[in-house]
Amino acid sequence: MQIECTFSAPMYRDALDDFIRHLDLTIFEYGADDDRIVLGRIAGDLLPMVDVMDAGENLYDVCDADSAGWEEVYSILFENGFDFRSELHIEPSVDAVLFIWKTLLHPKLDPYRRGVFETVSRMFSCSVVAMWNYATKLTEQELADLGFRKIADSKLIYRDMSMVADYSRNSPNGTDVPLELEFTKDDEQWIKQRWDNSDWHHVDREQYDLGQEPEK
Repeated sequence: MQIECTFSAPMYRDALDDFIRHLDLTIFEYGADDDRIVLGRIAGDLLPMVDVMDAGENLYDVCDADSAGWEEVYSILFENGFDFRSELHIEPSVDAVLFIWKTLLHPKLDPYRRGVFETVSRMFSCSVVAMWNYATKLTEQELADLGFRKIADSKLIYRDMSMVADYSRNSPNGTDVPLELEFTKDDEQWIKQRWDNSDWHHVDREQYDLGQEPEK
């Protein structure tokens, strides 16, 4: 099973929100006929703090310019400028924030959800990964094994990728998905319909950004 990440970055920034790179991650596997089958989608944004710092811009202004969700993330994670809140115990070497705000995985991947979020997180090893706590559909223990921590009076959870989580330590080579597990184009259609159509997986981005779990 593979996870593909695509994003774009402007050659010239003419707005503050140009610092934030919008990511589209696709989880896929090959079917019986070697055809690619999409089994999940994840949407997120990457904020390279060092770029903002080098440009002499204000980090809060960058977050606020992008969306209400990023403004909320900044207010929860940071206390002043580029400094993370001391009570979160985030290593000062962290130089980026990955904010995951929309996820959809096929039910066949339920046993491998931890592996998916582990792989996505490790793509950005010098970052803090933040997401709303309903987005993973994992138990509190499973989240703790992945290194995610809760924040008091907040729906946001975060993971400092400079720290080695129990799941990473126990699965150094990643998560193995059995070869006998079969996927079909119907599974991909299940993803497409729910990602694109006007059901709860396709709500306004601001609703996800504000951590409001959509009604099903």
